[in-house]
Amino acid sequence: KATVSVLYWLQAGVARACMNRGLDNTTPYIELDSEDAKAKEGKMSIPASAKIVMVAELSERLAYYGVTVVLMSYLMNEVGLSQPAGNAVVNGFTFWAYAACLIGGYIGDSKLGKLRTILTACAVYTTALVLLTASALLSGWLKPTLLFPALFLIGCATGGIKANVLPLFADQLPANSLSSAAFRWFYWSINLGAFFGQLITPLLHSGSAYYYSFGLPALAGGVSLALLYAARGMLIDGAPSGTLLSDYIRTLRYAWAEGDRNPFGLNQSLMHALASSEHYTIARDMMQTAQACRVFLFFPLYWFAYNQSTTNYIPQAETLDRPDWMPAEWLNMLNALTLVILIPLSEGTLFPLLRRYNRMPTNLVRIIIGFVVHAAAIGCAALLQTAIDGRGYYVEGKYKLLNGEEMVSVWWQVPQFTLGAASEIFASVGGLEYAYSQAPASMKSVVMSLYLLTTAGGSLIGIITAPLMQPERMRLMFSLLCLAMFGMTAVFTFVFHGRMLDELEAEQARAPEAQNEGEEELMRTITDVEMVTITP
Repeated sequence: KATVSVLYWLQAGVARACMNRGLDNTTPYIELDSEDAKAKEGKMSIPASAKIVMVAELSERLAYYGVTVVLMSYLMNEVGLSQPAGNAVVNGFTFWAYAACLIGGYIGDSKLGKLRTILTACAVYTTALVLLTASALLSGWLKPTLLFPALFLIGCATGGIKANVLPLFADQLPANSLSSAAFRWFYWSINLGAFFGQLITPLLHSGSAYYYSFGLPALAGGVSLALLYAARGMLIDGAPSGTLLSDYIRTLRYAWAEGDRNPFGLNQSLMHALASSEHYTIARDMMQTAQACRVFLFFPLYWFAYNQSTTNYIPQAETLDRPDWMPAEWLNMLNALTLVILIPLSEGTLFPLLRRYNRMPTNLVRIIIGFVVHAAAIGCAALLQTAIDGRGYYVEGKYKLLNGEEMVSVWWQVPQFTLGAASEIFASVGGLEYAYSQAPASMKSVVMSLYLLTTAGGSLIGIITAPLMQPERMRLMFSLLCLAMFGMTAVFTFVFHGRMLDELEAEQARAPEAQNEGEEELMRTITDVEMVTITP
């Protein structure tokens, strides 16, 4: 509950951008109007300023994912860190990048405004990427001297950009153009950036020339900065309008004065006392949102499992038989590629067909499906590691092949990458849709912020467990993680069993006319969810 309250202001600029256009809290953020029909016919027009934001965000995502995909191998092969130490650094970097969204959202919402915050963050971002590139040119103790400050600054800048870029994009769209199609184009831009970053940068270092792999993200960060700075005169950016954190603090002060010293929520008697005060609405909405977002308590473990793709899957790939041209990190691009292919298919064909025949799984069931699919992905990694260990052994962290044995093909990693990415369509999207639909209208944007916190939580688990990630223990660790995912799924099913039945009854009770009318509302939710699906 405290998390929901503190994060309320993080992306409140999204909702405030709508209210600045005359929309109240009961009006959906994304209006599905005649523009959607035009979009389906290929006639939708996105303003030039919005396209500039899209291209700038594509460049920024290319830079971010271009760095993260090669970071683990750089730390192990060039900096000389062990696999556990590399795990700790990569997870610490991603944790800080998402935690910094709190600071970035506060600055954009209360101090500088969205555009100035993003421009400042882009300048820091580009500078940090140049430092990272320079670290790859150095040797000895000079390398980490530049590396770790650069990673810290990249995390700071990522928080400033990620918390403000979607609201800035929304500001560029006229009120009658806030359509799901426009936001899907934005979502595709970040997916494409991630895909090309993960596709290209691993191919550039050719073993040890990591300055090329980091140089491309630095160039992409510079492009993003140059685009936004050159277009600053045509970009719409509302003045900073304050933060809702102050409302929460005032409510807590009132509760403290009334004898309720619990900062995580308000007791029932105090809620009755607040009924006639100015604090009641925000307290009620926060408590209702906290109930709706209970599903997110299960997601840090899910994201920890998901993060294996940028940590332990890479050392695993180094023990596999690969083509000469393929670096160990290259198959990571299957994450973004799978999402780029499957999301349009599922949202455009499969899910509408299931809704039409009243066979669409409820949101909670979709979460369970996603958890099971990702548990299967980790199971594939455990089986592959078993095959690897059966053909060789580790000496001081280096893999040695037994006499007469052949290396396992790297293509056996494809199932764990594709299943992991496919699980997002069910787990993360279903979780966000459920929480979004249960939260009050005034608290919709906080759901997105809480999602970011779960990814940071997954990275925090990675930091804590990093000392256990020894190469010779990976079969055991993958197996335990697989079992933990299945165990978490069982607990989730037990906890939310009653609500799943309620959801199912509600779905079956809906008339076909209501289903057709509700499809547009569901698409609004899906589009909001898609804004953050790519991130870990």
